[in-house]
Formats: sequence, structure tokens, C-alpha cells
Amino acid sequence: MMGENRKSILILKSDKDSFENFYINHMQENNIKTVPIYRYNKRVALWILTIWMELLHLPFQWIWYGNWKKFLYKYDVVIVFDNISSWKVLSYIKKKNPKARIIVWYWNMITKKNVIPGKYRKTCEVWSFDQQDCMRYKLQKNIQFYFHSEVRQDILPQYDAIFVGKDKGRWEVVMDMKRRLENCNLKLYINVVKDTSMIKKINIRNRRNKYERLLDYKEVLRIINESSCIIDVPQPGQTGLTVRTLEALFYKKKLISTNMSLRSYEFYRPENILIWNSECDNDTIIDFFRKPYKEIADVQFAFENWIDNFGL
Repeated sequence: MMGENRKSILILKSDKDSFENFYINHMQENNIKTVPIYRYNKRVALWILTIWMELLHLPFQWIWYGNWKKFLYKYDVVIVFDNISSWKVLSYIKKKNPKARIIVWYWNMITKKNVIPGKYRKTCEVWSFDQQDCMRYKLQKNIQFYFHSEVRQDILPQYDAIFVGKDKGRWEVVMDMKRRLENCNLKLYINVVKDTSMIKKINIRNRRNKYERLLDYKEVLRIINESSCIIDVPQPGQTGLTVRTLEALFYKKKLISTNMSLRSYEFYRPENILIWNSECDNDTIIDFFRKPYKEIADVQFAFENWIDNFGL
């Protein structure tokens, strides 16, 4: 648990799914006030919010903000996660609490859709986990983070390797990995979910029966505990660590990843991490799974490290 002597911090982020809520709940457990940025109770209300802010850019957006706006004056620091519907919230925070230090945290890669307009950068600091995005957009860098986790020693692995995630242009790579791993007689759990960003790029009807349902994150964690290895396929151009890499570290699982930069990290062990490329033949794959997992003394990607790196 974090101490009580640090500055008062408010974290605002989305709560649209179970994965987001997992982060909200765990940050709250670390004595950091973390709340949903918007208030809505039903899916219909979420659609209205999206139309209001993202399509029509209507005024009075503050009516959608959560109860945090009533207590904004209490906080020294406000951290806003990037997955929001409108950057106007930054102006609102600045107006209501001019003395607050405002931090925008990109825990996703920057795209044309979520890039922060220049006029709002005057009101805040902008940070990211991805080195290339930091260089391209002149941002400050912090680590990607996760939470200390319960490693279940009493569960026998049900799967040799798993992949759970949205398509995001990774379908062909994941399916190629699936084919090559199955050729090594490995038992896999593959769950690729359709995401709306791919609708314009592929013919969804041709793949309708290939996509799986979106899992609750508690179910994902159960599957991780039942596996020996996690498959990681970062989006094209991404250099920062993915959550799957952190899941592997914190749950002490092996990792197969297409992220070549993993070799430069202190936690890299060839016994634990297989960098996936065209040279990964059957013998390489089988040898990787035969080697025992090598324990890592310390992992520096915990939530409290992320907070400390902001100078808080």
C-alpha cells in the first residue's frame, strides 16, 4: 500500500469494460483515488455520450462528468488516461482547479484519433510508455505498469500457450503462430475478438465464425493461471511493453513475443522469452518449452513505480 504523505492524486479513466475496471479497482487499493471519468449506467447512455462528444462536439460536456467534478478542488495532481471521448475535460480541470498539476497518460499508442490537440498541451504534461511516440510527439516517458499478483502454485497448466486479445490487425500473425505451435503438438487457447477499428479494413462477413467472444478479465486471469506461456503480438510500430508482457512477468509465465526490443530489457531471459521470427523452427520452439522457467529477482513495473516516476 502506498503511504499517506504523498500529494493528493486523482486518476480519471474509462470504465467501459472489465479490464478497465480491473485497473480502477487495483489503483484504489493502493490508496490512489481512481474513478470513471464519465457517468452512465446503460449502454444506450454510452452511445449518447459518444454522439454528444465525439460526433457532434456539443457544449456542456461537463454534465457527463462523474461526481469527481464536485471535489476537484481537493487534489494537487490529476492524471487523465488517454482513452477518453473529448480533450475538453482538460480545460474544465484547469478552470476549476488552476493550481493542479495535470498529467495526460498514454497507455495506448498514439493515433490520429487519440492524439491530443496542441491547444490542450498548454494546460498539461503529456507522458507515454512508448519510446517512439515519445520521440515523435516530444512526450515524457514512463513505464507501462501492472499490479502485484497472486501466483497460483496449486494449478496444473491446462494450456501450453494462450493468446487473448482484439484483432487490431494482428489476425494473420496470430493464426500463423497458432499453426506453427500446433505443429509442435502444443495445446493452445486462442481467443481473437473482433474490434471496430478493423471493420473498414477487412471483410468481417468472411471471418464472422472465426472471432471469439470478449472475455471478462477475471476469466482471462483464470486462463493465464492455467497456462505455461503467453503469446504477445504488439501492434505494428509499437516499441513499449504490452500488458501481456507484464502479465507474463507478474504471473511468472513464459512469453512468446514479436517485440524484438525485449532483448534489451534487464528481465530478458532466453529461458523465459522467445522472440518470434521466421527462424523459430520446431526444434527451437520445442526446446524453449522444455527449459524450466527462470525466476526473476525483482520486477520494476509495479503501479507504485509508475506513480513515483511522475515525481509524486
